[in-house]
Amino acid sequence: VIIASIGAGLLETVVSPVVAHSSDNDPKAMNVAHGFYAWGQAGVIMLTTIAIFIFGEGVWQIVVASWAIIPIIGLIYWQFTQVPRIQADDTHSNIPKKSVLKTPFFVLCILLIFSCGAAEQIVAQWSSAFMEAGLNIPKIYGDLFGTFSFALMMALGRTLIGSRIPKDKMYLMMIVAGITSTLSFVLMTFGNMVLSLIGCGLAGLAISITWPTSVSIASNKFANVGAWLFAFMAIGGDVGCSVAPYLTGLISDLSIQSGITIFGGVIESGLRIGVSIGILFSLILTVASLLLNRFDKRDRIIDEKET
Repeated sequence: VIIASIGAGLLETVVSPVVAHSSDNDPKAMNVAHGFYAWGQAGVIMLTTIAIFIFGEGVWQIVVASWAIIPIIGLIYWQFTQVPRIQADDTHSNIPKKSVLKTPFFVLCILLIFSCGAAEQIVAQWSSAFMEAGLNIPKIYGDLFGTFSFALMMALGRTLIGSRIPKDKMYLMMIVAGITSTLSFVLMTFGNMVLSLIGCGLAGLAISITWPTSVSIASNKFANVGAWLFAFMAIGGDVGCSVAPYLTGLISDLSIQSGITIFGGVIESGLRIGVSIGILFSLILTVASLLLNRFDKRDRIIDEKET
């Protein structure tokens, strides 16, 4: 798990700057690139679920080992790929990191991608357990209606919606995504079985564009400062990916131990209360997007006056 995490972390910090450089920081290209992550996630969930269903849970080691073929193919293909040379603009290459890291805009970008990762991984890691133990749906169907539907909607969102986001609409789309994400977690927390299932799929659609678009917002604002920008953004997002699922489990455990039954049984209530923390992160996402939009407009007005 540690080795896989290191590889995934390096992949994020390599792919994003290459895509940004090759597309002139176009959010459409960034969403399409990250869309393949979601398509891969949906494919792995579907095929793994089918394999476990047909051959039983005893073959899980074989299934996991079989997925090694994907990075092996990627490794081979990468050797024959023409990679563009990335070099910072001389007018920006000497900008100190501290001068960027201390700006309110960059801090908000980190907060933005933190909340994006948090909202995404709450559903990605907890939807299966939520469907199975919270809504009493059999595991195979919980995986399909939970994690698979979330991944599928995220893939569709990045491919169909994210691929059409122009630069001047990035902030508006992030605000809409934050509001929709909040609604999805409200449905998952307070809705009946059908509404909870809808909320899970809606979360995938709402959250789909947030991570890649937040990277595009940062890379457009701080163009040519270097690939380290993408590394810091990835760190911020990964912290959210780690903290939020942990808090979800912790809150769920505490609620179950307390015997709270406001949403039916003890386990259902505990899981619903745990998942409800996604509402908080979605609201943070929305507020951060609003503030970034405001700061960007202010900076543009200042630049116009100076010119």
